Amino acid sequence: MKESGKEKKSNLYGADYLELCASTLHLKKPVQQWIAVALRKAIWNWIESYTAEFMSLCHNQRRLEGSPEILFDIFNSLADTAKKKAVFWPVQTMLLVLCPDIMFSTSIVGGNAYNKKVNYKAHRHRLMCS
Repeated sequence: MKESGKEKKSNLYGADYLELCASTLHLKKPVQQWIAVALRKAIWNWIESYTAEFMSLCHNQRRLEGSPEILFDIFNSLADTAKKKAVFWPVQTMLLVLCPDIMFSTSIVGGNAYNKKVNYKAHRHRLMCS
């Protein structure tokens, strides 16, 4: 897509994730929940607006820069009640969509759901340690 004679560039940058990761835990709970809702919408809008970039991300099994899996873990730690899970799980789903490598690796693991969960956690640990 073109914008004023220049190529339209993605506006979902990795640095933004890092800033959110660094500050989310230190914010008040209503702000954390607002960020979760706004981020879910922003990711969805990015997917709709930059479909080719998202498809390339999926096709190449790369994840979006900025470690969305870390923000996933932060939101997971905040989702400690049923009400909070209703707020944080949708954004966690969108963050996981930005990690096609994780999605792919968990989908090819055979066995039941428990084995997939255990393998996902082990894979995530390996990725974060490397």
